[in-house]
Amino acid sequence: MTIDEVKATLRAGIEAIERGRSTFEQAASDAAEAIARAHQLLHDSQDGEVQKVRKNLTEAEGEVRPTVGRFLAAENNATSYLADLG
Repeated sequence: MTIDEVKATLRAGIEAIERGRSTFEQAASDAAEAIARAHQLLHDSQDGEVQKVRKNLTEAEGEVRPTVGRFLAAENNATSYLADLG
């Protein structure tokens, strides 16, 4: 593989990361709305199963920011490597 081929592959990878991040962020936004509605509907429930569901929803929300961070880190690393190649 030539340097130009490596650069082209990196550029394609960076574009794929950007599209993936955008798709994930949209899905996360949609999920956040659904989770907020679920919390509103379930907030008074004392049922153990409902409380577990609410806990799981909250934990899922907590994974969004780290996942976006991983997309950004991958994009930054690939962009940096591409810059190093010239």
